[in-house]
Amino acid sequence: MRVEPDLAVFAEILKGRTLRQHETVHVPEDGSPVRLLFHATVMRAADGSVLGTTGTAADVTAVSELQNHVRHTDRLQAL
Repeated sequence: MRVEPDLAVFAEILKGRTLRQHETVHVPEDGSPVRLLFHATVMRAADGSVLGTTGTAADVTAVSELQNHVRHTDRLQAL
């Protein structure tokens, strides 16, 4: 699993960076990779201090697999 790169990205969010379309791969206990697309932003108090983050994550595994299939098919048709 790629924990360190994800932690580095989320540390940047806590510094105020907005995260859009960050794709990462997580591997659950069953071993099958899951591609996730994250969007996140920092939430601040009135005084500007960081309260936390808010965001969404979407499983884009099927979309990624379909894109790979289309690229492969396109390459075969070009032969």
